[in-house]
Amino acid sequence: MTEATTPPQSADSTTSPLDPLVERQSEVSREMLREGIRRLQPTEREALRLATRDQLPVSRIAAQLNLPASDIETALQSGLTALRASLLEQLEGEGS
Repeated sequence: MTEATTPPQSADSTTSPLDPLVERQSEVSREMLREGIRRLQPTEREALRLATRDQLPVSRIAAQLNLPASDIETALQSGLTALRASLLEQLEGEGS
């Protein structure tokens, strides 16, 4: 007669008391990022989406948006700057 053994639990299946806190922090971070993206100009938002999510080069983004590559480069730079400023503003507001 063999005894039934319980398979060992992996480290991934254990729950840390910090897990809900980490999940909440991630949720807040995602919401802050969404808000920052929402505040961008439409061209900045679309250029950043195409560059990050679709990983397109500037030349392909320019072709898709029917804009000069220099305008796309400007939109990417200004969009990142605006997004950074928005996130910092939200973080500072959270601390007060």
